[in-house]
Amino acid sequence: MITQQYQLSKPFNYENDYEYSIQNPISFWDEVAKQNIIWDKPFETTYENKENNNDEWFKGGLINTCYNVLDKHIANGKGEETAFIHEIPLKGITKKITYQELYEKVCKFSSGLKELGVKKGDVILVYLPNSIENVITMLSCARIGAIHNVVFGGEMSGNLIDNIEECKPKLIITTIGGYVFERIVNFLSTIKETLKISKHKISRVVVLNRPEFENDFKEELNDQIFIDWNNLIENVKPLKEYEVVESHHPLYIMYTSGSTSKPKGIVRETGDHLVMLDYFIRNSNGLKEGDTYLNLASLGWVSGVARSVYGCLLVGARSILVEGSFKNQVKGFWGLVEKYNVTHLTATPSKIRGFIKDDKNGEISSQFNLSSLKKVTIASEKLQLETLKYLEVVIKRPIICNEYGQTETGILSIGYPSLQVPIRKDSIGKPIPGYQIKIISKNEKGQVIELGPNEIGEIVIKLPLPPALVKRLYGDNESKSLYNSQYINEYPGYFNNGDSGYIDNEGYIFYTSRSGDSISVSAYTINCGVIESEIFKHQNINDCCVIGIDDEISFQKPLTLLILQNDVKNDEELEKLKSEINNLVQSKLSICLEIENLIIVKRLPKTRTSKKIKNVITKIFNGKDYQIPASIADASVITELVEEYNKYKKTLNKNLLQI
Repeated sequence: MITQQYQLSKPFNYENDYEYSIQNPISFWDEVAKQNIIWDKPFETTYENKENNNDEWFKGGLINTCYNVLDKHIANGKGEETAFIHEIPLKGITKKITYQELYEKVCKFSSGLKELGVKKGDVILVYLPNSIENVITMLSCARIGAIHNVVFGGEMSGNLIDNIEECKPKLIITTIGGYVFERIVNFLSTIKETLKISKHKISRVVVLNRPEFENDFKEELNDQIFIDWNNLIENVKPLKEYEVVESHHPLYIMYTSGSTSKPKGIVRETGDHLVMLDYFIRNSNGLKEGDTYLNLASLGWVSGVARSVYGCLLVGARSILVEGSFKNQVKGFWGLVEKYNVTHLTATPSKIRGFIKDDKNGEISSQFNLSSLKKVTIASEKLQLETLKYLEVVIKRPIICNEYGQTETGILSIGYPSLQVPIRKDSIGKPIPGYQIKIISKNEKGQVIELGPNEIGEIVIKLPLPPALVKRLYGDNESKSLYNSQYINEYPGYFNNGDSGYIDNEGYIFYTSRSGDSISVSAYTINCGVIESEIFKHQNINDCCVIGIDDEISFQKPLTLLILQNDVKNDEELEKLKSEINNLVQSKLSICLEIENLIIVKRLPKTRTSKKIKNVITKIFNGKDYQIPASIADASVITELVEEYNKYKKTLNKNLLQI
């Protein structure tokens, strides 16, 4: 029998690399790991399979992330090129930093951290807005072997307490204030409030004093645990050396969105992360040296850390960090693309739907020169075709990709690598090399079965897992009971993403919803995401959420929450809207599926990564106890929903009295 010989494609060829990665994954990743990554000590074993899913990639290797993403560019003469552009649109401020300037600041801050006693393995909690200083902090931690835990700037005291008490940081890096979306947030005040309550005591808090926000806040550093950033680094000697760490040493901890339960501390390992991210950013994302990347995601989210920071630095690109919002959303956003000749753009459907409200036909957006764009990635939540149509009008080229990834994967694991996979508008694409994506379910005997084409089931990743995909949770025990119960035990042999979908006859993957997002109406089971897809076809829908309401006769009934493009003026218009929506749903799905309950809202509760928190919405409108997840972007929306529920309950009671 003749065994086919594979090798990495040069230039990148998706079909070749995907086949190689599936047929001989160990050889594939061995070759990838030796291509661009610099190892201080070469790894001895490419992959080792251990008990309890304690698999290890690149065992025996010693490495440093900061050297691979920063020092090597200085050595290669790239120092005078721009690394990051920091935009604060609401204050009209622009800052830039070159690779050389970034290197010098990282070396000084690294030295400052060591002066405070930070050592390899210590956790540093980073509570900063999108800014160059946030990047400096991450790279400094990586340089000395500390583990950074970057927290979304919108986290308030209650959520920070949970984070601090679980990861037990050595110290905190924060600032007096900054923008989170359109709001100015008093970061330092939040930290002070948190430290008064937290059971874990912090030895020191480094505070960045920002002149541009001095008029917004007057915070005194009147406690000995606080130390000014500039005072810390004023007289230190730059640390040109770096700490070599084992391949499996944690680079960072990131807590998941927690849309269904308490957030989990994802551990991203150093060697895994560098190897996978370098391959992904060059080949799947298609980012090259000299390109410009724009992503509005927070640096407290995985797309911010992985792509905006480490990914761009790995390939020598420049990255635009946006702090806060824009004075004019549409003009501000597309204006940045034109101003900096952005080549690669990542956005969420929610952001684009916001543009549609202000620029329905794309007339404003189309005024900008967007010809520099090579690839536009839409991710983080389900993309509706109406949103895609708007982008097509604005961008005018077939470069718009609906792609898929999670905090757990660290990258976009399904998509359109370098646009070599023909774009299907309603699909999230095909697996990137290294990922065996399967759709599975359980039969009547409870056995796991892989489903055929066009059958909806769980989207899973077949073991063994590729590099960078989470292999442990922070604070878990040696047997990894928390990790295995969360991701493996339900479907042994597979990593469970917690999402549902299907694969068609051509291998394209379709995301339908989060798992369990189905309702049963008189023995008719229907996925809420499928209903939502039909509702989105109505021209007046900006966003929607379908949940199941308990019913004595039909078991459940669908209830729909809508955010409209244009408000309805009276009950007659509301009834007309309800009729039109039911026509859409029933004509496509089933005549037995009638939406009787329709509620107009201003906002929906979402995580910071724009995922709808359906379990909380469902509990509220079923009159059950609920817990607000730590990841919610704005907790005040829950109050609004409870008010809507009370109105809805009064309507139900009124109808019962009439009967």
